[in-house]
Amino acid sequence: VGREMVGWAGAGSVRTGRNVGVEPSWCGVLVVITIELGVITPPVGLNVFVIKSIENDLPLGAIYKGVLPFVGMDILRLALLAAFPWLVLVLPNSMG
Repeated sequence: VGREMVGWAGAGSVRTGRNVGVEPSWCGVLVVITIELGVITPPVGLNVFVIKSIENDLPLGAIYKGVLPFVGMDILRLALLAAFPWLVLVLPNSMG
C-alpha cells in the first residue's frame, strides 16, 4: 500500500512543484512525511490497527495515546521543513 501511495502522491506533487519552481526533493520529502502521518492518525491509522492485531489485550485508546508523541513530532518536523525548505537539502548537498 505504501509504495502505491508514494507513487501516486509523489509523482503529482513533484510535477506540480516543478511547475511552480519548487525543489522536487522537497516535495517528495513532504509527501512521505504526510503519508507517514496519515498511517498513524485517526480515522484510518493503519499502523494502529496493525499493532492492535498483534496485541489483542491492549485497548485501542491506549495505542492511540502511545502514538500521540510521534504525531506531535511529525507535525513539528513537517512545520520545520515547510518553514525552512533548505533543511531538506542539507544532507544531499553535503555529500557532494
